[in-house]
Amino acid sequence: MLNLDFRDNLRKARKTLKKTQGEFGQPIGMTTSSISDLERGRTKPLDSFFVLVREIYGLNEEWLKTGKGEMFSPAQKAHSNESNPKVINLFSQDTPEIGTLTDQEKRIIRMFRKLDQERKQRIMDLVTDAFIAVRE
Repeated sequence: MLNLDFRDNLRKARKTLKKTQGEFGQPIGMTTSSISDLERGRTKPLDSFFVLVREIYGLNEEWLKTGKGEMFSPAQKAHSNESNPKVINLFSQDTPEIGTLTDQEKRIIRMFRKLDQERKQRIMDLVTDAFIAVRE
């Protein structure tokens, strides 16, 4: 269960990392408005949010949720996009993680780009949750 300090803890972590809402959200597939909504308490984060901020930024899930413990996970050193080339290049055509896109993949990307931000975010959340479930 999230305490009332989650939104303040998220804002504090983002500012400690010296990121705007957009800069913070981009590597985890979230828009500026989605991060703003979390920080204002308008929306609640999905479980995938905590996995991603731990993997990308090294943030401690317990601290974000409750304020207990350290801001950064002891097992993981916090890092920014600049020190994580996989985050920077995740969608680059030249990376081995992506390779060459098929025609079907290109169509899906074109359809996705035509959606409004809210629908894009819902799809990103669903896809992220699906990938996390597959990895577990």
